[in-house]
Amino acid sequence: MKVTYHHLFIIVFANIICLLFPQNINAQLKQMGPSSSEKLAIQAGQQVLDSLRKGNTTYPYSQFDKQMKETLTEEQLAQVFTAIEQKCGKYQSAENWQITKNGIYVIVTSQVNFELTSIQYLITFNIDDLIAGLYFKPLSDKK
Repeated sequence: MKVTYHHLFIIVFANIICLLFPQNINAQLKQMGPSSSEKLAIQAGQQVLDSLRKGNTTYPYSQFDKQMKETLTEEQLAQVFTAIEQKCGKYQSAENWQITKNGIYVIVTSQVNFELTSIQYLITFNIDDLIAGLYFKPLSDKK
């Protein structure tokens, strides 16, 4: 293909546009919200929480990495949410979903509201999208 002045003009013009307006492009990307991978991580975290509150431990346990499976049996996992509801009351909702990246890990957190109190739900996914950590910890008492 022979390069004409018209082709050179388009190439130069495109480069000038990219140099002049990178902030606008970045601002637009930030306005678009979380990336697709972040949305998928939140959905995965929601799916695990929903499974646990419905008494289904098969799916979450199947998503554990090797170390998690060595640390926590499926039977122990089944007892976790039951124990939480016995202490905190009936599950009501989950809100304020957030993503944090820490090296090869993606950490999803949420505030989980029960009848008597709210707790923090934290689930960590490794580079293979397997569960590398699962925590429920006190957040604050409802008034």
